[in-house]
Amino acid sequence: MTPEELRNIIDRAHYFGLLQKNLDGQLVHAPFSLTPYQLPSSLISQLQIHTQWSSLLFWKVAQNSDFLREILEPTAKVDEFVRFLLSLIPQEKRQDQQLLINRNDFLFERKENGELQPLQVEFNTISASFAHLSGRVTALHQQLQQENILKAAPLPHDAIAGFASGIKETIENLGWRDSALLILVQPKERNWFDQMGLFAALSQRGVKVVRATLAEVHQKGKLKNGDLWVGPQRIGVVYFRAGYAPGDLPDEESRSARRMLEASTAVLVPEASMQLAGTKKIQQVLADYSILSEFVPESVADQLKAYFAMMFGLEEEVEGRPAREFLAENAEQYVLKPQREGGGNNVYGAEIKDFLTSLPTSEDRAWIAMKRIEAETAESLLVVQEQAQSRQSISELGIFGLLRAQSGDLRMNMPVGHLVRTKASNVNEGGVVAGYACLNSLTSTNQ
Repeated sequence: MTPEELRNIIDRAHYFGLLQKNLDGQLVHAPFSLTPYQLPSSLISQLQIHTQWSSLLFWKVAQNSDFLREILEPTAKVDEFVRFLLSLIPQEKRQDQQLLINRNDFLFERKENGELQPLQVEFNTISASFAHLSGRVTALHQQLQQENILKAAPLPHDAIAGFASGIKETIENLGWRDSALLILVQPKERNWFDQMGLFAALSQRGVKVVRATLAEVHQKGKLKNGDLWVGPQRIGVVYFRAGYAPGDLPDEESRSARRMLEASTAVLVPEASMQLAGTKKIQQVLADYSILSEFVPESVADQLKAYFAMMFGLEEEVEGRPAREFLAENAEQYVLKPQREGGGNNVYGAEIKDFLTSLPTSEDRAWIAMKRIEAETAESLLVVQEQAQSRQSISELGIFGLLRAQSGDLRMNMPVGHLVRTKASNVNEGGVVAGYACLNSLTSTNQ
C-alpha cells in the first residue's frame, strides 16, 4: 500500500467518525483493521442466541443477592473495590424497571476436526463500549468495499440504535415527564466519540441526555423524595461508562455519589448487583454445571457450559494439588484475572510465576485463573497511528445484548449488534483505547 493510498483510507476513517482522543487530548483516528473478520453465518447466529441466554443468566444471578454475598464476601475481604460494591446492595432501591446493556466476548479455537470452537472470554455487564465506533468501522469498510479496496462486504448492524431504543422505552415506561438519561463518564474521556454516538441517537429520539462524572454528580446531584436530580434535570436512567475500576472511585466524594445513585429511583445500567454478577469470580463459579443449572434450564446450561474455558480460584485444589502449585507448573497455558473490567489488569504466561511469588496467599480469593484460549491466527492489515502494519493476528468478537424487564418479567431480550477487535497475536490485552487492539468489521460465509 502506497503512502497516498493509506492517506486516502485514513481520510475516509475521519469522515466516517472513526475517532478518539490521544493522551494529549488531540483528535486522532481510532486504530482499525483493513482485514474484515470472517465467520460462518450459522456460528454467528449461535453466538447471538448464546448472548440472549447469557443475558438471562446474569440478570437472574443479579436478582439473587444472597448468592452474590455468599460467593463474593470472601473476595471482598481482600478486594476493597468488591467490598464497596457489595456494601451498596442493601442500599439498592430495586426498580420496577430494569435494563441491562451488555457485551458477550468470544475467542475462537480451531479444533482437530476443523471446526471453530467459540469460547467465552467474559460477559461485560458495565460500560459495554464501542457500539457506535463498531458501526463506524463497518460503514468505512462498506465504503472501501464499494471502491474495490476491500473484497468482502461487512455485515451491517446498528448496535447504537438498539441501545437508544432500549433506553428510550425504559424512560417512557417510567411515566415521568421530562426525565433524562445520565451518562456517567470518566474525567478527560478519550473514548468521547463512541459515547457521543449514543448521545446523538438519543437526542434524535427526543431523549434528554446529561453527561457527568461522579465528582460532578456529587457536586450537582441530590435526591428529592428519592428521585435523582442533577442540577435542574430529573434523571430517569443512569448509563455507566465509568465506575468499573477502583480508579473511578478515588475519594469519599465519588463513593458518596455512587451511593446516592444506588439509593435513587433512577434505573441504573447496571445497578451494583448486576455489576457484581459480571465479576470474574461469579463467571468462574457459574462454570460449575450444578450451580449454572440453578439459574437456567438444564438444556440451556448444557449450551452455555460448552462455551466456558476452564477456570479455578487460587484458593482451590486442581487435579489434587494446590491451585498455586498447579498454576506455577502450567503458567504458559493460563491467564490470571482480578475482579475488574477494562484492559490492562490481567497477568499472562511466564509473568504468572513471579506474580504468584509476590502475591500474599491471603489475597488468593481476589484472583481467578482461566485456561488461555489458543485463538486461531490470520494475517491482518492493521492501521495504528497512521501506519499500516501486516501482522499475524487474532480477532475477538463481542455480541451486544439488550435486556429489559418490568415487575420481574422479561419484556425484551435480544442481540443488538457486534464488535470485532483484532490485534497482533503476540499482544495479550484487548483494549482499543488502551492501544492494544484495532476495530474491525464482521463478514459471514454460508456455512
